[in-house]
Formats: sequence, structure tokens, C-alpha cells
Amino acid sequence: MTTFSKKIFLAFFSLALIAIASPALADNEIFFEFAPDAWLSERLGIQNQSPSQIFQLNTDVLLTGFDFWLDNPSASGQITFTLFNAQGQTIAVKTIGLQTMLPTPGGYKTHIDLIDPVQLLSDQTYTIKITTTLTSIGIYHANRLNLLEHNQPYQSEYAQGIAKLDQEIQNFTFKMALYRPAQAGGSSTTTEEEDGEEEEGPAPTISITNARIVSLTDTTALLAWTTNIAADSRVTLRTQLSPLYIINSFTDSTLELEHAILITGLSQKTNYFADTFSSLGQSMVLTTYTLGFQTLPATTPPPPDDSVTPPPVESVDPPAVDSTTPPVNPNNPASLPDLSISSSGISQTNISWAPPATGAPSNGYRIDIFDYNYNLERQIFVPSSITNKEVPRLYSGVHHVVIYADDEGVYTKVATPTSFTIKTSQGSNFWKAIAIIILWIIGIGGYLFWKFKKEQTTLPPEKGYAPQT
Repeated sequence: MTTFSKKIFLAFFSLALIAIASPALADNEIFFEFAPDAWLSERLGIQNQSPSQIFQLNTDVLLTGFDFWLDNPSASGQITFTLFNAQGQTIAVKTIGLQTMLPTPGGYKTHIDLIDPVQLLSDQTYTIKITTTLTSIGIYHANRLNLLEHNQPYQSEYAQGIAKLDQEIQNFTFKMALYRPAQAGGSSTTTEEEDGEEEEGPAPTISITNARIVSLTDTTALLAWTTNIAADSRVTLRTQLSPLYIINSFTDSTLELEHAILITGLSQKTNYFADTFSSLGQSMVLTTYTLGFQTLPATTPPPPDDSVTPPPVESVDPPAVDSTTPPVNPNNPASLPDLSISSSGISQTNISWAPPATGAPSNGYRIDIFDYNYNLERQIFVPSSITNKEVPRLYSGVHHVVIYADDEGVYTKVATPTSFTIKTSQGSNFWKAIAIIILWIIGIGGYLFWKFKKEQTTLPPEKGYAPQT
């Protein structure tokens, strides 16, 4: 085999090996992000101050980098990020160059890759301090959220991060994202065997907060509450005259964080007890909260005007009622319009919905996206003028999405909760590897065929031919 043919062979062989190994090669991935949209962000100009971000994780993780949202209207310069542990020890330092970037709504997403990954421990507090000689740098932030930490049995004030200027704690959080090495595999689902091998921790505790009567008429009542874990919604109704007997019940099987149940068929000016329940589907883990209320008196129509003669009333037979037909559930989410979801792999997922029939909500929309096990992945707020949202970088596997209309803090669903699947990209990598291997085989086969044809077409020397002459 000639030197040229050896080079061709090595080139094709190397490409084949790279293609086969490519599914195992992956970039870093975001495992935490607090980055509200531009219309919910504010700019903080830094002058002779030392801003820092305090955060805490609920699991051990290998930190490879992070993002902050910045701008720099002045000349380019350098900015240093220092990571401290709870004891104030420096565990990582990275300096980057920052070019001129004029202020823009929401700021510019600036990524910082650590020189070496750093192991962070759960329930430990860490601080990222920002130092720079630039005089007009801007850091973007949003209000701190006062909520129960989702999917966790306890609450941490550092769950969403806390901003600090010099030594003073602020009432806002800098926009930030944290990165770790990309996880192998791709599916969010687990098999029964895998579940059996995992170490079982304590059962999660469901907490009902902000339970309240949202609206009240003479025959209806709308109840709402919030849970820290995705759970279903149930209400049992009792009268205060006979509090031991349940007279009606209402359910919504959607696993969600915001709950709203409409109670119908009430009597005017009557006292009731409503017991709200939330549980993990068929699980026995549940919690309850009781509310008492009184319906409004019936609205009295205005007195008739004697000067106007009412038109004659035609007698109409009432429609026949089928006693075998169950009553309509006013809280059935299947009666809502459908969502439209399109996905281009893990890079982008588009979610669109129709505005409610009552009009656009006063405070916009909220999108909750859960993984296969109903752990919260993303929570996105959208202004009322927009009815679609591009969601980037969702993991491959099954996801669940619930969209609410936010009317002065009352969250009601605007579309049927939907599950969708993002397929892993390993299949495409596999076929790429197969294609390169086929090209390698074709290349080697073509070379061998060319060599064979060349030998066949080489003529023998003529009789009497002497190279010396």
C-alpha cells in the first residue's frame, strides 16, 4: 500500500472513530437559571461598589461555569469573578475581557467558563463576587421571589439567589445561570428496575399556602390555593348547619402548583365549609385546608315600570333531562382549548395558545413546565399581548406544560394541560456515524477497485524489448 493510500485509510478510519464516539461528547448544560424576561428586569449601575451573588444548591453538583447579564457603555476592560465558599475561602477565580456593550433591555448574557470545574455541596452557601475597574458597568436584576422552594421538603431563602452590594443584602437577585457537565443519556423517564436501585429519601411534604375565596355570588364560589409540589385539586363541601355531612365534591386531576376550583349549585345567603385537598395523584401523601364562607343574597331585579306593558310570555315546555347523564364538571380541564407545541429537538420548543374568551389577563400569562416526574423545570412569565413562547434547551424526554392567565394574582388555566416528548439526538448521531462508516467503506473499496483495474490495464512488455537499448 502506498503512502497516499495509507493517508486516505487513516483519515477515513479517524472520522469513523470520531462519529462513533460523538454521542459521548457533550457540552455543558444549565442546571439552574434565574433570568426573567427583559420587561421584568432592571439595570443597576455599578460605581465604586463590589456586587456579589449569594446562592445555595439542594444537591451536590460539579460547577463548570455561570452566566450574568451585563452591559458596558464605556471602553473595553476586564472583569473578575471570584467564587467563595461559606467559610470565605476562594475556590475559583476567572477574569474575562468585557467589550463595549450599550445598555439594552434585559442586558447581555455573558458566559464565564471556569478554568477547572469546582465541586459544590448541597445545603452550602456560596458567593460569586464581581470586581472590575470599569466605571459604568451595568448588572441586571429582578425582584427576589418569596415562595416555597419547589420539590423540596423545606424552604431556603437562598433558593433563587440573593444580591449583595458591599456588605448590604438587597431585596433583588442578579440574573444568573449555573452550568454543569452535560448528563449522559437523554431520557427523563426511568424504569422500574432503576427506581428500585435508587436510594429512597423521605416522602415530599405538600404545603398548601394562600388558600382563599377569590370570587363569590349567590350560587357559586371560586376557591384558589398554591402548593409547593405539583399536586391535584379537590374540594368537599359541607354546610355549617350539618358540618359532618359532605353534600358535594369537585375535582381537577391536573398535577399543578396553582389551583382553582369553581363550586356551583350553592344556595343564596348560606354558610358553608369548603375543605381543599391536594395530593400526588393516587398517592396517600396529601394535605388539606378548610375555608368558611357565606354566599351572597340573590340579586333583586329592578321594580317593573307600570307605564310599560310587558309583552305576552309564551309558554315553553322545559327540555327533558336525562337522569342517567352525569352533571357537567365545571373544573374539567379537557373542556379548555388545546395547546399548540412544536419542537426542533432540544434547541427550541414553541408553545402557543389562544387568549381566554373573557379577554387578555391583566397581569399576563404564566407557563409552568415540568419533567416526566412533575418536578418543575421552567416557570416563565409572558405579557398579556403575547400568546406564544420559544422555550430553549429542554432536556430530551417527556415534559408537561400548564399555562395560566394571571388576573391580579388569581391563576386560572387557559388551555388543556399537555404532555409532549423531546426526542434524544443520539439517533441522529448514530446515523451520522453509520454514514461516515459507509463513506469509509466506499473510499477503501473504490481505492482497491482502482488498483485492480490499473493492474488489469497494464500491458506486458513487447517481445524483444530491452531496457538497456
